[in-house]
Amino acid sequence: MSEVDIMHEGFREWLIEGGVSPRASGDYISRLRSLERYYGDIDIHYEKDGCASLLAEFEYSKDDMRSEHEAKHRIPIDQRSRKDRFRSIHEGTNTYASVIRKYIIYRESEQDEELGNAGLGRLTDLGKPSAIPEVTPQSASVGRSKRNVRYKGNPIGNAQNLVIRTILSNLGDESFSEKDWDEAKEYFNGKCAYCGVADKDTVRDHAIPISKYKLGEHKLGNLVPSCRSCNSSKGERDFIEFCEDKKFDEIVIKRIIKYMVSRNYVPITEDKEKSDNIRIRLHKAQEEIRIAAERYIELINDLFFRSEK
Repeated sequence: MSEVDIMHEGFREWLIEGGVSPRASGDYISRLRSLERYYGDIDIHYEKDGCASLLAEFEYSKDDMRSEHEAKHRIPIDQRSRKDRFRSIHEGTNTYASVIRKYIIYRESEQDEELGNAGLGRLTDLGKPSAIPEVTPQSASVGRSKRNVRYKGNPIGNAQNLVIRTILSNLGDESFSEKDWDEAKEYFNGKCAYCGVADKDTVRDHAIPISKYKLGEHKLGNLVPSCRSCNSSKGERDFIEFCEDKKFDEIVIKRIIKYMVSRNYVPITEDKEKSDNIRIRLHKAQEEIRIAAERYIELINDLFFRSEK
C-alpha cells in the first residue's frame, strides 16, 4: 500500500469513527481522489499552507450561481441539465469544498496526537527559535507514536487559533473608539445588521470571521451589530453565506457591503495573491506554536513526570 493510500485509509477510518457511514466515507475518498487527479497530492497542499489556497479555488456562492459565473477550479462538474448548469456547479463545487475542509480537520486532529519531533522538519525555511530548547533522542521518549489523548482536550489547537486571531486583529494601523462603534450601530438604526430585530443587547460581530480561511480583521468596517441569536447561529460563515442560508433579503447583504465601503474596509480576500501569501504565513505561525508546545511538553515530561529507566 502506497503512502497516499495509507493516508486515504486513515482518513476513511477517521470519518467512520466520527459517525460517517461507510458508504458516505467512500464518497469522500472518491472525491478526494478526483481532487488529487487535478491538483496533486492534497498533503502537499496541507504542508504548504494548510490547504488554504486550494480551498480558495472552491469558493462559489449562490450569488456566483445567480450571476452565472464559471467555477474557478479545474474539476468538471456533472450537470443535470443545461437549465440547471450553474446550480449543479454550485452544489458540486461546495461538495468538493466540504471534502477539503474535512481533510483539514482530519490532518489537524492527527497532528494533535503526534510526537513533538514529528513536525520539526517542516519549517526549515524559518529556522528553529533559539529560545526553545532542543529535544534530543536522549531526552525525548523514543518509539511512542501518540501522546496521552484526553477527552475534549485540544489545547494546542486552541492556542493556534488564538494566535491567528491575534495576528489578524492587529494588521494595519487603524484605530477606533467607542464613539465610532456607537456610530456604526446608528448606521443600522440600532438594530441587528442581519435580521433587523431591535435588540438593546446587540453585540459586535465580525461580518467576515477572523480565521485563516476567511481572513476577517478586527476593524470597524468588519464589525456590525448583531442580536445574540444571529451571532450564535452565524458561526464561522461570512455575512453573505449566513444571509443566504437564512434566506434574508438581498438588501441586507448590500447594506453591509455599503457599510464596509463607508468605513473604507477592503476585505483581504479581494486580493487573491495577497490573501494566499497571508494564509501561508499564518499556517507557518500555527506550526511554530505546535512545535514549541510539543517540545516543552516532551522536555517537562522527561524532567518531572517520567521515571528514569
